[in-house]
Amino acid sequence: METKRLTASERESLVRLNVALEILTNEPAGLAARSALIPGAKRDLAMMKAKIGKLMGEYVLTIPPEQYKTYINALKMATYAIGVKRPGGQQRNDKDYGLWLPNEVINGLLEGCHDHCMMCSLDRDGRNRCPFRKTLDAIPNDVELREDGDCPYYTVI
Repeated sequence: METKRLTASERESLVRLNVALEILTNEPAGLAARSALIPGAKRDLAMMKAKIGKLMGEYVLTIPPEQYKTYINALKMATYAIGVKRPGGQQRNDKDYGLWLPNEVINGLLEGCHDHCMMCSLDRDGRNRCPFRKTLDAIPNDVELREDGDCPYYTVI
């Protein structure tokens, strides 16, 4: 099977899919009473669990081994919080909820970083260890990864 590096948006989607699998695996009792009211719901939930599990297994086979190790380690430390996007009124507390930025804002930020990265004087090894690149990689974005494995933010003039 062909392998290809994950983009940030693909990585985020796989985390969400993993959360769904986690819920279907470890918390079926949470919906047991409600599922009893719907004909076939218990069977459908079991089928969803099996299908998502199979699909996750196939997705991970498409990830290159070196990125797979990183992905699995990140998954162990990942949490996925569901809540209101913008807490309102007196209860608003950004330090608890974080700052929510639309993809357009993040992509605009990355475009601004383009000039900085375009003038990069680091060699390939340096670009792969660059702390600025690691920071940009931590931000969910849709920057296409390069076939040659070099820094996706670096472009040759």
